[in-house]
Order: sequence, then C-alpha cells, then structure tokens
Amino acid sequence: ADASVWLRARLRRLGFDIIAPEDDAAPGVLTIPLPATMRASAIAEALETQGYLVSVHSRYLLDRNWLQICLMGAFSREQLVAVSDALAQQCGDHACAAKTRRS
Repeated sequence: ADASVWLRARLRRLGFDIIAPEDDAAPGVLTIPLPATMRASAIAEALETQGYLVSVHSRYLLDRNWLQICLMGAFSREQLVAVSDALAQQCGDHACAAKTRRS
C-alpha cells in the first residue's frame, strides 16, 4: 500500500491524473486516463518494449482510453521511478498528462 501511495503521488507530480480517489482506489492499481489524441494501447506497447507490462487490453479500459499500472510481485522504488519516467517520456514529456486534466 505504501508503494501505491508513493507512485500515485509521483504520477500526480509528473502531471498525470489518476481516475479513482485514493480512498476509493484498489491498493496497487492506478488507472490513468490518456487524451483522445493518444492511444492507450500504443503507449502500453511502447512501455512493453522497455520491459513494463501495464493493463490496457480489456474492453472497459480500451473504450475509455485508460491504462493501469498494477503493482504485483517484487519491485523496487527504483523500478517505480523508472516506469513513471517511461510513461512520461512516452506521453511526450508530460504533454498527454496536461491534456487529461479534468475540471
């Protein structure tokens, strides 16, 4: 749970929106909306080439253009930093994050 809280805060600092409020979120599952100008499946494929598997292939996620980072198994803080940096890089240095802001 601590890693999830930490990663949620880091993604927000990078400019990403997280779908579920922390009090309602499943521990270890972070759902991130992407703008219509980007395909979540394409971002997921790019992340996979870097060694990161994110959830994106369910109809529910695809229809909404969302991807999920699910913290399962053994991982380090360094790996969480790396995956969040990779996501930001794939989104064009926070460009996609800024477009997902909800009012």
